[in-house]
Amino acid sequence: MCTSIGPAAVLRSEGGAVTGVQLADGTVAPADAVVVGVGIVPRDGLARAAGLAVDDGILIDPSGRTSQPNVFAAGDAVRTRDPGETPGIRLESFTAAGRQGEVAAHTVLGEDDAFTDVPWWWSDQYDATVQAMGTAPAGALQEALDVPSGLIVLSMIGDRLVAACGATHGPGIARAVRAAGPVIAAKARLDLDAVHATAGDLAGLAALLRAAVRPH
Repeated sequence: MCTSIGPAAVLRSEGGAVTGVQLADGTVAPADAVVVGVGIVPRDGLARAAGLAVDDGILIDPSGRTSQPNVFAAGDAVRTRDPGETPGIRLESFTAAGRQGEVAAHTVLGEDDAFTDVPWWWSDQYDATVQAMGTAPAGALQEALDVPSGLIVLSMIGDRLVAACGATHGPGIARAVRAAGPVIAAKARLDLDAVHATAGDLAGLAALLRAAVRPH
């Protein structure tokens, strides 16, 4: 598995079939097919015209406030500034959009609320499920775990879990990946030796993650 390395070229046979991907460091990853995730561009023209602060999305604080008084925003087109005023990522997920909308409504009503949820995405493609929880900064250690009909990757900063993602054919992975959410939110320590001892058992991994945030 390669992370933080960009692709340089898609390699093809003389007949035009994909044979691999050459990475920016010269490494060649063999492949029969290539999936390209190009992302989306936020439609922030109205926000720009209204004079709101925009930077690859409408900038808001954790309570949904924009740079203009009495103007609030939520959803795929926003980026939440952290307490250090650094713009975060856009969370293109209906769960995030719904929660951000609730937070903005509470703020409008004068109620204290803030969007601090651990990012969560998923996609079901026929019998395959992809799940992701949290975000992995550059430099995070990636621990890959083989699970039945798939893979889970845990992203670690020291002994703390910052993200988990995985893909499998069939059910089971969702429970394990979602169990990572409270661990990430609590910045709890995670014993990687114990993780590997689960030997790919999804139920065992989920139980281990839940135990990481239980009072001892």
